[in-house]
Amino acid sequence: MTRPVYYSDVDINGHMNNTKYADIACDAVHYERFRDVFLSEVQINYLQESFPEDEILVFCAEAADAYYVRGADAGGQSRFEARLRMR
Repeated sequence: MTRPVYYSDVDINGHMNNTKYADIACDAVHYERFRDVFLSEVQINYLQESFPEDEILVFCAEAADAYYVRGADAGGQSRFEARLRMR
């Protein structure tokens, strides 16, 4: 999916607030997959700041009990990586 950085995502420093990356990671995993499980752990690695009007390309893969999410800019530079574990 593609996720633009909105004004409401931005903190006082002018870049995306770190809590928004968790929202994006959760949104990358389809809601149906959360229906009967509990999100037990989230790990996020912040790799590069995102600014208003940036577009983040979001990729998601599933492995065992976890989802791996990566956000990158149009040039392929990683913005964040996340692992969401379910139970």
